[in-house]
Amino acid sequence: MRLVLLSIMCAILIQFSVNAQEYYKLYFAAEGIYKVTGQELADAGIPISQIQPQTLQLFSDGQNILPYSTAEPEPQLQEVAIIVEDGGDGQLDPQDYLQFYGQSLNRFEWDAGAADFRFRSSPYDTLACYWLRWNVEPGKRSAVKNGSPVSGGAMLRDAFTDRLRLEEDHFNAIKSGLIWSWNLFGQNNAFEHSFELSGVAGTEALATARLVRLSFHYSPQPGTMFFSLNNLPMGTATLSKTLTATVPIYEGTNSLQAYYVPSVPQDTLEQSGFDWLELAYPRYTQLAGEEMKIFIAPTSGIFHTKYRSGGDPVDIFEVSDPFNARQIFTDNDSLFEDTLAAEHKIYWLNRENFAHSLASIQPGQRNIFSPAEGANYLIITRRETEPLLQPLKAHREAYNNFAVKIAAVEDIFDEFGFGRQDPTAIRNFIKFAHANWNPQPQYILLAGNGYYDYRNLSGEYPVNWVPAFEISGNDNITSRAVDDFYVDLSFSDEPGFPPFPQPFGSDFIAGLREGNIERGDANNLETIFQNFNNIVPQIPIGRFPADTPEELTALVEKTIRSELNYEPGLWRLSALLIADDEFRGSGGGNEFFHLEQTENLANNTFPSELRIFKLYEREYPFAGNEKPAATRQLINWFNLGNR
Repeated sequence: MRLVLLSIMCAILIQFSVNAQEYYKLYFAAEGIYKVTGQELADAGIPISQIQPQTLQLFSDGQNILPYSTAEPEPQLQEVAIIVEDGGDGQLDPQDYLQFYGQSLNRFEWDAGAADFRFRSSPYDTLACYWLRWNVEPGKRSAVKNGSPVSGGAMLRDAFTDRLRLEEDHFNAIKSGLIWSWNLFGQNNAFEHSFELSGVAGTEALATARLVRLSFHYSPQPGTMFFSLNNLPMGTATLSKTLTATVPIYEGTNSLQAYYVPSVPQDTLEQSGFDWLELAYPRYTQLAGEEMKIFIAPTSGIFHTKYRSGGDPVDIFEVSDPFNARQIFTDNDSLFEDTLAAEHKIYWLNRENFAHSLASIQPGQRNIFSPAEGANYLIITRRETEPLLQPLKAHREAYNNFAVKIAAVEDIFDEFGFGRQDPTAIRNFIKFAHANWNPQPQYILLAGNGYYDYRNLSGEYPVNWVPAFEISGNDNITSRAVDDFYVDLSFSDEPGFPPFPQPFGSDFIAGLREGNIERGDANNLETIFQNFNNIVPQIPIGRFPADTPEELTALVEKTIRSELNYEPGLWRLSALLIADDEFRGSGGGNEFFHLEQTENLANNTFPSELRIFKLYEREYPFAGNEKPAATRQLINWFNLGNR
């Protein structure tokens, strides 16, 4: 017998449409005020002498992860109000600049549904991306508001409730899914972290801490995690849990403490850890450092906010609407005035000569893909590996008479991910092609491996060739990569889950977010993952899981060779089914569902014409933690060839 490895065969070569628009992408990490000089633009290769400053335009999509549900509208670029200083001569010189408020991927913002400020983050990328263009049309400029105190009877505001999020993603214990923790507890292991608070206007804060338990299937009874802030116990957890308590805080140094007691000595299967801490604490409104974000909950009235008590001059911005930030001027050296009408406000205080620096300025394009294109077979790969797929493209065109195209995943991220490496952009691109192209893609090939570590936090994956779509759970069974998501073109959320997108309060949004356990039955983890258990692929999709260009070349060559050197025979009607339900280690297992599923495939799914061969590892003895007899039998099946 000979076993056949089935793969999806397809390709696409990008041809920029005549409507492609030239832009430059501005990448940055931190939230705040950015000032980009003409010299910086020139250093990035932009011919600033050709720029008409009044036509400078900046765009953002809102810097959120893409909605998973196709029922939600896809975000669009919206113009951002900016300040342009050209010296009054109508030219952009090296010393001139544009200034704007930039949203980071990780930030607190107003959540109307929760009627509170909540934290938003991305598990996919670290840098926000704004889009700059010029000489197309007049640009949008920031409005200016007079904030000089003139109203009598105004209320004085000199304190507010600040928000702080402490989080560092260092460990993904099961090397799958999106759940990362700051540390990993070992037996009787402890974790402590000190942090600074300044301008503290009270003695207590509302603290929320997240503890996570990540385990391998059949791990023993979980141990117990203990968490304290400034030596005040906040609570304990065995499963993943969010703890909330009122805690003491201090001006200057504060500390959090966590430790873990395992239930089984020398437990190596369970990996628990501290995830993040949020504080809502009273803080004075006067700017003490370089910058400060002031959160004002919905209220009404005229307020005089004390923003300064000495030091260098301060720039004041209202950034409640990040697309329409406006600068507030005041002739008072310590107060500014604003009127609120049952609305929230966010102010940004910035030392006059302080501004953040961009991470990079890169050329980019929009409207890359034309609705007028078409392809039966679509290959998605990185730009550097496109040439390696040309032989497969030529083979499909000649051998199968297919229209074949190759798309660079970098262009997909630019067009559908707005410059960020959000894997849902791949689904949105395929959805676009399926809805507009003639012919429609009938087969999809992802050419290159994909990894769980989107941000390369481990340092092990500097190139994520074609990212996989990760589903998160608290163990290595429910956390998995699912390429089928990319070809479910009508995926939507299940009833009972928050609408998409809503990545507040945890690291991920509904369906992926382990925080759903707090809104459902903590003992029924299935309620967390049911969204993504209902993925229905609509187009065949496959992957060449190559880690290097050399491996990809070999896969292409073997695919072509196996088809050109076609050998008919009974072996093409043979199938080998392999199942393993036993586990050997610190835990134990005697499950049967893999065997049951395999038997169901053999009896109810596979065509009756197939010759079915089975290798069930339950039938083979252990030798330590391995089953060498089963390994030998597997090799024997392959070595039988076409017999």
